[in-house]
Amino acid sequence: MVKNHTDVTVPIHGGLYHSTYIFLAMYICAKRGYTLKNPESFSMMYKTPGIPDVYVEYKYKGKNEYDKTIDIKASVCIEIETNMTKNACVKKAEQFTRSGMHEPIIIDMNRGFAKFKEDNISRGVNYDNDIEWAYQYIDYCIVL
Repeated sequence: MVKNHTDVTVPIHGGLYHSTYIFLAMYICAKRGYTLKNPESFSMMYKTPGIPDVYVEYKYKGKNEYDKTIDIKASVCIEIETNMTKNACVKKAEQFTRSGMHEPIIIDMNRGFAKFKEDNISRGVNYDNDIEWAYQYIDYCIVL
């Protein structure tokens, strides 16, 4: 998936918008310093196989048993949903939650995106184009 800092393979599926949103999420994660990981191991899961749109590893500060501050690594899946339903959300949570991993971040690019855009416009915020709007919304949703 990631060969070096300039070569990223984007999984093309779900149409132009879906693939564009996946790339934006990967770009945001890489810009924040998260490590993009190969999500294909999820396709071999027994109960709920599937491949997440984005799979990242990140570090945060925590305390060890001696109360010393250390870097802790964690992983999370990011799912882009262009047709969000409650069932789809539950299915994705089951598919991409594993021990040692946080629940997946599921980004609603339909109603959630529309509400984000509407709320920001009502506050006087405006971006030049839909790509910039999508970038700002995805950036807002990826909270680690």
